[in-house]
Amino acid sequence: MGRNTAFKSIGLALLTTSVLSTSAMAGGFDRGGVNIDQLFDTDRFTASAQYTYVDPRRTINNINRSGLPLNSSVDVDSSYNVQRYGLKANLADGVDCLASYSNGFGGTASYGRGNIYSPTSVDFEVKSRDYGLTCAYQFSAGTTSVGDAFARIIVGGSYLEAEGFQSRQSLLFGAPPATPPTPGLGIFSITDESYGWRAGVAYEIPDIALRASLVYNSKYDLDFDGTQDISGFFGAPVGTVVFPIQLNTQIPQSIDAKFQTGIREGTLGFLNLRWQDWSQLDVLPVLNGSNPNLALEPGFQDGYTVTAGIGQVLTDNLAARVALTWDRGTSTVSGTQSDTWSLSAGLRYDVNENVEFNIGGAVGILTSGNSRQLANSIDPSNNNAYTYDNDMLYAISTGVKFKFN
Repeated sequence: MGRNTAFKSIGLALLTTSVLSTSAMAGGFDRGGVNIDQLFDTDRFTASAQYTYVDPRRTINNINRSGLPLNSSVDVDSSYNVQRYGLKANLADGVDCLASYSNGFGGTASYGRGNIYSPTSVDFEVKSRDYGLTCAYQFSAGTTSVGDAFARIIVGGSYLEAEGFQSRQSLLFGAPPATPPTPGLGIFSITDESYGWRAGVAYEIPDIALRASLVYNSKYDLDFDGTQDISGFFGAPVGTVVFPIQLNTQIPQSIDAKFQTGIREGTLGFLNLRWQDWSQLDVLPVLNGSNPNLALEPGFQDGYTVTAGIGQVLTDNLAARVALTWDRGTSTVSGTQSDTWSLSAGLRYDVNENVEFNIGGAVGILTSGNSRQLANSIDPSNNNAYTYDNDMLYAISTGVKFKFN
């Protein structure tokens, strides 16, 4: 295998497994955002599908509500999946476009009923569907001592559909030997849609698989409308006591910086950096005329994700990569999003010149921390504290790509 061929082959192998190793497990509501790596495919037409399943095993302990210490432990079910689909086409000399779909923003947690945390949340979920179109124009950037160089200008936009759901419990089960009351649920549902855009640049020397890219992703402004159904709080049928609610928030702006280069024949190193402005999500009042003391209070700080790794060509049709990722947790005074360390590995197998499969896995550590009672909490339901130890995280990813020239 020649030097140029080996470098290009491993470069593509990295792209097909990059979702798992970069930010599908990041903080805030980030599950990788809109990934545009497929835009750099060298084939004229490519179609891809990627599925990633993530299973964080978080447990919260020593829950303290309104100054009342209670020894309680809750296993939090926060597993989720990320799906990505892309169609890339070379439309003209130097012009490539990528149509994409992903659910790269979201959050989920299930705390269960009948425990000390249930009045804060029984189930919580944020879902999104992003439909994007990104194009790039490539042009010559001269000749270097190691090969011809090219630059790209990247522009794109997205239409985002988002929805949120939360349920809370009105009563806790009584302590033995008391007879536990029947708890009722309050249900909060909201939806909205928004638009965002992205712009960036890239520099490439294909002969040594060198690429450096910088992409800015705008925020998505979200003015959620929905309902607060508190029928369950009064033991009434669902839909009996319903109020309209509003929540103004955003999926904040972010920056992706990526670098890769050939180290030797068949070996490539890469470094990915991601910043997202999650500190914009601090205290989010829910506008509701029936209850002014209702709010989501994540208290996030900015999120940073750093991934470094190595890729290696193994045979003419098999390549592998391994990566280490650090994500700075976005939680400050509340929440369980502490720093995360994960180790991932992936394989890409070329069935023939038109079809490739990839599979990857990851194991990580969710570091320990604590959530403190909010000094100026708007919503009394959020006035609790707890601790959490080091917990494990697991993930698996698989995908397929079809290529045509």
